[in-house]
Amino acid sequence: MTESSALRIRSEFAITVHAPPEAAFALFGGYGERAWAGKDWDPQFLRPSPPEDRAGAVFLMPLAGRERLWLTTRFDRARGHVRHVYLLEDSSVCVIDVRLVAKAPEETRVSVAYERTSLRPEADDDVRRLAAADAEQGPEWEAAIAAALSTARAAKPA
Repeated sequence: MTESSALRIRSEFAITVHAPPEAAFALFGGYGERAWAGKDWDPQFLRPSPPEDRAGAVFLMPLAGRERLWLTTRFDRARGHVRHVYLLEDSSVCVIDVRLVAKAPEETRVSVAYERTSLRPEADDDVRRLAAADAEQGPEWEAAIAAALSTARAAKPA
């Protein structure tokens, strides 16, 4: 396949997390997403052991019965920047870039960009479908994160 034949689609959204950047940041690693991403989000870490969110982390996640191999390429707390790359079997590659910026003492703006690339023409329809879904995830992420933070705050002793 030549570069010009690969379908590449970028989708973006932004959300507000009602927590300071330090607290919000922890929610965007493969392990940290367990707090809000639902019961199906259960990454199986290959590296490091024990599981830890950091650059170089490698984990597996299924998607509709298909295996996804994930690599966290950036986990920079100081800059509020997380980047994951995953390979969906032999069909596509996805880069997920997350950037966090403080908006107020208890409010963080989170920008999320997905860039999907098909690895073969037969995967183009999957890439189009997944990219369209990516762009619509903002409200779902924002609500799930708000619910997780609310539950965590309620569970803290007074």
